[in-house]
Amino acid sequence: MAIKFSIVTITFNSARTLGQTIESILAQKYRPIQYIIQDGISTDATLSIVEKYRDRFINEDIELIVTSEEDEGISDAFNKGISKADGDIVGIINSDDKLFDSALEQIAGAYKRQIAVYYGDCVIFNDQNTEEYIASPAFSKNPNLLDRKMPFYHPSCFISRETYNKYGVYDKDIELCMDRELLLRIYKAGGEFFYIQKPLAYYREGGANQINYEKCSRENMEISIRYGMNSFEANVRRIYYMMHDKLWRIIQNLGLEQKFHKKIQI
Repeated sequence: MAIKFSIVTITFNSARTLGQTIESILAQKYRPIQYIIQDGISTDATLSIVEKYRDRFINEDIELIVTSEEDEGISDAFNKGISKADGDIVGIINSDDKLFDSALEQIAGAYKRQIAVYYGDCVIFNDQNTEEYIASPAFSKNPNLLDRKMPFYHPSCFISRETYNKYGVYDKDIELCMDRELLLRIYKAGGEFFYIQKPLAYYREGGANQINYEKCSRENMEISIRYGMNSFEANVRRIYYMMHDKLWRIIQNLGLEQKFHKKIQI
């Protein structure tokens, strides 16, 4: 029997980019798929865009669940979407990101029940530049990096529903770096991670974590301390990563980022 995927997209006034996200779901050849849109009561055309696609979801035999309700932030919205999922594997693709065309087929081909997290490469793009590049997760070569920073791109991580049931969902007290905390929690508890050496998702630069990098660096420091790092080292790393992010923004503003893409691992 084929495994089932549940893909969750959280939205709030996402009309500008949501159509691209939806098209990437519809482009998947694998079935069965359940697509869950968890909306935070958008006031723009987000929900109208979803309705325009409803017939295509029916024709493509993809189950569509749309809910619009208040939430307590990104983590809570993720959790609300996950609570509706009944697939064997759950993926979270934000409303400005996209699934890679063959992603679900690649994961299904690697499926083993004992695997907690499937992760792969990610195609990076932004609104200012038409070029794309592939980033390979540094976790595949050094899992201990997760103790210090986020060595994945979240859209290219897929977690079994059984793992969520066993280890819990996203921490609502964390506003931006909830993905790292959850993956670190699973890793510390002995969950098995499996690397698929192919692109699984597209990640659009300029999301909440990048915009709010100072808050993100502080949350990462607090997560590191929670999982055993001493506070002095955690604070030094916070300052280092914050300076790194500031430098990267200067490189982007100068239009030089493409010169560094092949050299940078996430």
